[in-house]
Amino acid sequence: MTLSGEVALFGGSFNPPHIGHVWAAASVLAVESVDHLLFVPTHTHAFGKPLAPFAARVAMCRAVAELFDERVRVSTIEGDLARKGQENRTVDTLRALSHAYPQARFALVVGSDLLAELDDWKEIDTVRAMARFIVLPREGFPGGKGPPIPNVSSTWIRAQLARGASVEGFVPRAVEALCRAEGWYAHPPG
Repeated sequence: MTLSGEVALFGGSFNPPHIGHVWAAASVLAVESVDHLLFVPTHTHAFGKPLAPFAARVAMCRAVAELFDERVRVSTIEGDLARKGQENRTVDTLRALSHAYPQARFALVVGSDLLAELDDWKEIDTVRAMARFIVLPREGFPGGKGPPIPNVSSTWIRAQLARGASVEGFVPRAVEALCRAEGWYAHPPG
């Protein structure tokens, strides 16, 4: 994969990716002057929350990326860092991507709900120097421009899938099909 120009990095657990993520990606592509958008699934949750296997979340993100044109792709950089025994915080990911794609400029897609937490991020000053922030509004949190991202709960989606109930309208059809076919989230956590 070659990347140049401005690349929006849309990181998250994507456990699973849902319609809110689709809406956010579409909003960035429609409103911001970016050349590419990369879904960047986290390998390990920063606060230790259990996640579906990394490969499963990458596959689901690829299914979401297929809803868009060739500007939207999925990066496995955080899995690559983990396999090398390296951390995968935002600053580490930015450094690795900057090394891999020296012609690219980066922007980080974040919800306005994260703005109050940014000062707690590892090496936030370095992050700010390496990338601009694209802030998407979240209901009940100041910041961002445009309408708020739809408030969709991945926890609720996982619970519905574990019960065998429908998640139609909450996740892309291809994501639900993958979850059902592969048995991801078929059992409640515990």
